[in-house]
Amino acid sequence: MATEKEIRDNLITTAENFVGIKEGSDSHKYLIDVYNSITPLPRGYKMTLKDSWCMAFISAISIMAETNEVTPLECSCYYAMQQAKQSGIWRNAGDISIDELKTGDIVMYNWDDVSDPDHVGFYQQRTGKKLYIIEGNKDDAVGIRQIDFNNKSIMGFILPNYSLLADNEEEEDIFYLSINAWHWDGKGWWYPYGHAKGQYIKNDIVRINGELCIFNKDGYAVRHPKITTNSKGFITNIEGEVVPYVS
Repeated sequence: MATEKEIRDNLITTAENFVGIKEGSDSHKYLIDVYNSITPLPRGYKMTLKDSWCMAFISAISIMAETNEVTPLECSCYYAMQQAKQSGIWRNAGDISIDELKTGDIVMYNWDDVSDPDHVGFYQQRTGKKLYIIEGNKDDAVGIRQIDFNNKSIMGFILPNYSLLADNEEEEDIFYLSINAWHWDGKGWWYPYGHAKGQYIKNDIVRINGELCIFNKDGYAVRHPKITTNSKGFITNIEGEVVPYVS
């Protein structure tokens, strides 16, 4: 079993593995095959390679990441939204704050300002109010969109209850008694955000008590960092001088 964060992170990693694949490629065909493996098919419709596939991408990735029990499975944005409303996991834009969004939540767009959604993607992360969304069928490929949280084209959000797939917190081993606080272990300073094993900040830059703090891949706070990013600007590795103990 995994924690909710691990489930969400695995879902996004699964989606990230397809970034860059183009419509008509073997990977695109594979995604459509995964969608068409749903039994019974939603509304009995079998996807073709010529169909718009943004929602089918969401469904296929959910199946591969084994989160399909809590995610609407559809190839239609409209019917996925209806499923979400019936399940109580739909939020209109304006009814949710940016701080409530979590990795793996689903963003729905309305480009033409009518009542139905016409595009969709997975929320990956944000910088300030700028959201990064992984989308299928973005310019006939899987890509990452950067869009402001308050952009009027965002119609709403599907918030799958991934916690239903996670370990019960009461049954998890408690490794870190004190969370959201600095810890020193003789090697360096680290900062747990949850009680379970592995739930500490690593390979990331975060703001703690108003200050930017940089953590290497082992989870220790560093100074004079060397930060490596990928072609899309996302952090892939952080190295640096571990911050020493100061009494």
